[in-house]
Formats: sequence, structure tokens, C-alpha cells
Amino acid sequence: MKFLRHIRDWATIAMFVVLFLTLVAGIVSRYVLHAPIAWTDELAVILFIWVIFFTGGFSLPYKEHFGFDVVYDMLSLRSKRVISIVTSAGLAAVLIYSLPFVWDYISFMWRERTAALQWRYDYVYMIFPIFQVAVVLGLLRRLVRLLSPKYWEAEI
Repeated sequence: MKFLRHIRDWATIAMFVVLFLTLVAGIVSRYVLHAPIAWTDELAVILFIWVIFFTGGFSLPYKEHFGFDVVYDMLSLRSKRVISIVTSAGLAAVLIYSLPFVWDYISFMWRERTAALQWRYDYVYMIFPIFQVAVVLGLLRRLVRLLSPKYWEAEI
């Protein structure tokens, strides 16, 4: 497991570094050399998409995701547990239900290519179903812990 975490962390770092270097190359080529490189903007957008969904699906713990918890924080532990079970199960169900539709659309996108790099769009957006599966697995793990008499308080 530790080995997989290292791979995840290094993949995230590598994507961030390449994203940063791509942005710097685009800025330097446009404003210093006055010869813009067309593909830097496109690569930056693609890397941004991959960084966001990869990090959101694999690196960011559920408790650190953005949420509106003003009302939630005022509830009792039992109420928080019920709401957490319902929302986790609901979100997992929506993601599982939508996965075939997402896959169908992404499979259709092999026909289209990006403007500058000429990469197939199915490769560009393949991170989204990967993200969905990762989030569903995380939610199912969370549900098991929420339903466990021993671990549920740690998940709140």
C-alpha cells in the first residue's frame, strides 16, 4: 500500500511540475520571445484537468473535500452519522449509475482530436471515469466504516 501511495504522490508531483513548466514556457515564448507556442495552452488545460481529477479521486481524503458544514456541525453525532450514510450512499449510487453514460460519451470522443497537439479526446477525458471509480471505492469504504459500530465515529 505504501508503494502505491508513493506512485500516487510522484504522479501528482510530476503532473504539477509539467503543468508549471508548460505555463512558464508559454509565458516566456509569448511575452519574451514574441513567438507564442500554440500547444502550451492546450497542454496546460489537459494537465489541469488530469491534476484536478487525479488528486480529487486518489489523493484528497474525503474529509478534506470542500463542503458546506455550517448546519452539519450543529447536529448530534447520531444525526451526522445518518446524514453521512445517506449522502455517501446517494453519491456512490449517482456515480455508479452515470458511469456507463460517461464511458459511452468518452468512447464516442475518439473521433475528435485536440486542435494543437492532435490528441484524441477520449485520452484527454479518460481521467473522469477513473476519478468516478476511485471516488465510488472511497465512498464504499466510508460506508462500511460508517456502518461499523467500531469505526463510525472516526468517519464523522
